[in-house]
Amino acid sequence: MVTYALKHNISKAAVEFKTTRKTVRKWVESYKKDNENGLRNKSRLNQKHPNKLSEDILEQIIQYRKRTQLGAYYIKDSLDIKSSLKTIHKKIKQAGLVVKNKSKY
Repeated sequence: MVTYALKHNISKAAVEFKTTRKTVRKWVESYKKDNENGLRNKSRLNQKHPNKLSEDILEQIIQYRKRTQLGAYYIKDSLDIKSSLKTIHKKIKQAGLVVKNKSKY
């Protein structure tokens, strides 16, 4: 698609490959910056996540849960953690510290 766009023009390439001119333009610009490497899929890993729990806090949560068997609400209140209850519960569950109640029937 890029070579076709460079040879002819962006509009003709968009019609030929049944896409939009914006998409063709994006691919051409990416090709001009990094040649063949610009056309490869780029990993989205290693992006920083500002709300991610630190390892210290995670360890505190797990240790507190093992000692007291309290739920996310009490852990959040006791340790004064800024994360949501859902996040704390999810981390406790991932650590295997949540036991599912058996039903009577």
